[in-house]
Amino acid sequence: SVNFGSAKTVILSQCCTLDLCNTKVSEPKLIPNGNKCYSCEGQECTRTLNCEGEEDHCIKARVTVDG
Repeated sequence: SVNFGSAKTVILSQCCTLDLCNTKVSEPKLIPNGNKCYSCEGQECTRTLNCEGEEDHCIKARVTVDG
């Protein structure tokens, strides 16, 4: 999963040996795991974000919006 504070994306995958054996959608575990990362609101990047489930890395990204 990737959690930017204002948006979160979770991808769950499963490999198996039968056709269509992974058609059931399992819910992600959204339990806080004790890890924390910084998140931004506008230009201010001092907000603390609690990581959940298997989230164990912080990333730094920049988005430019034209218009």
